[in-house]
Amino acid sequence: MAHTRFFRQFYYLGSNPKAAHLSGMNVEGLQIFSFVLMGLLAGLAGIVYASRIATATSTVGVGAELQAITAVILGGASLAGGRGTIWGAMIGVFFMGLMKNVLIISRFSSEWQGIVLGGVLVIAVAIDSIVNRKRIS
Repeated sequence: MAHTRFFRQFYYLGSNPKAAHLSGMNVEGLQIFSFVLMGLLAGLAGIVYASRIATATSTVGVGAELQAITAVILGGASLAGGRGTIWGAMIGVFFMGLMKNVLIISRFSSEWQGIVLGGVLVIAVAIDSIVNRKRIS
């Protein structure tokens, strides 16, 4: 995706929206498109998940956002924007799934699983901020 002009604009937009605007990109249109696309994909994921478990409740995805953010950051995406690959995100998702399975097999309670996953997120964010600080200087 990074080799096409259209999807490369997402990297530029995530890295520096003001510079992207000054270079002639339609920043507002690209942001609207990305929000609409993510909404459609989230709706599709909800339909697939509801059909898989044959029911739908409002609390079915609580906590999944923490795991998704942690997986993407572990995969190499930067909170400052402009970095990250799909392969890195997939590796992060694989690692998070592996870690969650190990916690379940080790009979950790769901509260402790959340604490461990939150700790991994804090460590990943700390490492990301250190790397960004070194990259800037």
